[in-house]
Amino acid sequence: MISLINKTLELLEKESTKILGKQRLQKLFILELRYNLGLLDTTKWKSVNDEFKLEICKQLQCEAAKSVYTHLDNGDLIDILKKKISYSSETKSEQKEDSRISSLIKRIDVLKTISELPDKIKTQTKTNYNVRIRNLRKLILVILKEI
Repeated sequence: MISLINKTLELLEKESTKILGKQRLQKLFILELRYNLGLLDTTKWKSVNDEFKLEICKQLQCEAAKSVYTHLDNGDLIDILKKKISYSSETKSEQKEDSRISSLIKRIDVLKTISELPDKIKTQTKTNYNVRIRNLRKLILVILKEI
């Protein structure tokens, strides 16, 4: 996946292939979202314990999301998301359109980090994996609807 992303970013650098690069990056982003959603769905199986959930979290990916976030300006992000993200309050309207993508990246990175902690520390964190996984799943579904 990373080599595909790197080739796509090369397309974005050239003006003549920028549209193709943006389309390809969008497709990679969608594939990554669906992959993560499939992984998260396995955590809803019957009798799944926290250890299984942590192993699943280790496999989450956000490379395409990071590429979208770091290599596209806000206009391109709006194109990828197909609609402008609007906020109800004045202060929130000042936020960038990329806030959902940055939240996605943060949530995946945090879950991966928690899942890599030593067992002794994991039991002390009292982290509710079900809530974190459910919230990440909801966010992925929202983003997929916007694409």
